[in-house]
Amino acid sequence: MTGQCPLTGQSLETSDLVDLKVASHAAPKPLETMSFPATLSFLQSQWDTQMLEVHTLRLSLEQTRKELSHALYQHDAACQVICRLETEKEHLRAQLDQNMSKFDELKRAFDSESRVADDGREESKQVESLTTLSPALIDSMNALSDQLIEERKQLKPPANYPQRENIGGFREAQNGAITICSSGGKVDTLDVSTAPSGAILATTSKNEIKILDSNGALSETIPIDRRVTLAKFAPKSDTIAIFAFEKTATEGAVAQVWNLKNKKRVYEIKVHTEAITDVCFTPLERLVAVCSKDKSWSLHDYMVGKQHLYLRE
Repeated sequence: MTGQCPLTGQSLETSDLVDLKVASHAAPKPLETMSFPATLSFLQSQWDTQMLEVHTLRLSLEQTRKELSHALYQHDAACQVICRLETEKEHLRAQLDQNMSKFDELKRAFDSESRVADDGREESKQVESLTTLSPALIDSMNALSDQLIEERKQLKPPANYPQRENIGGFREAQNGAITICSSGGKVDTLDVSTAPSGAILATTSKNEIKILDSNGALSETIPIDRRVTLAKFAPKSDTIAIFAFEKTATEGAVAQVWNLKNKKRVYEIKVHTEAITDVCFTPLERLVAVCSKDKSWSLHDYMVGKQHLYLRE
């Protein structure tokens, strides 16, 4: 304190001073604000402080924005990577399912080929086993051959056996027509039994088996489901016959031995792939030989239902 008035410069006494009522919570003004230049300097320093703080806050905000932008970029990149991995996972799963289905198909095809190969090997083994006759059957054939040879040696021509000069004078003794098929059908095969009955076996284009007596009278008609290409009686029999059926698109070559008395099939032959060209009963009677267009022939025992032989070029 100088004891002078700051405005007039006159001396002041203590009684000239007046007490000021100031709120208790108000901070006293600093000494730097007692003059106008000091106040301007104080305000300038406060302004600088505020500007520095604002600048610092702006730098911090900019840094925070950069960090947030980088975090958002990393989040978007992570989301894209996750989406790409999910897509690749679905693609790989689809490929796995497709490969598994292909593997199953290949496995089934391999199993099928293996079964076919096994069946082929079994069939080849069976065919190899049917290229030779059994010793017992060969012995039976040799015994029958010896018997027939002896019987033929003992055969003598009959006393009334016609001479060559008499054959030219032969004339027709009887002429008669036999009606086998009517109503537009035609006869496909015809055979006459060597049995004493002399029965006649015929098959027609209307898928029928007809049996006639020696006089041509119809005694039996048997309907069938396929057309017959060959029909023959068994030796010295009018009840056992073999039939070769026409090959169709759904079923291959088939030959069947029938008992005509009870109209039932006794034995079936289905070893040939092409049409059957001929059938024949052997002198053993129970054996029947079958040949086919596939250049193969087979030998069967229809009484016991067994195939003895199968040969092919």
